[in-house]
Amino acid sequence: MENSTFVYGSELQGRGYVTRRDIIFGYLTTLIGLIAFSGATVNLYLIRRLKNFQNAFGFFWAVRTIGEMGTEITFVLYTGPVTLM
Repeated sequence: MENSTFVYGSELQGRGYVTRRDIIFGYLTTLIGLIAFSGATVNLYLIRRLKNFQNAFGFFWAVRTIGEMGTEITFVLYTGPVTLM
């Protein structure tokens, strides 16, 4: 390291300005999160309605889908907007 001191948490402060690339990736991240969340909602609907998935596999699949929805909400509500800051 050069003659600078590390300030804990400084990497979270960002550059102080937003570039075109930040805007593109922020909106892209939010859009992909919304699409994935919508797909997971359809997935849960199908698991609930189709008789073939009324078993242990369907339950496992539903629980996994709910976990993925939590990750996707994080991308939509946090990762995408913070990229735009």
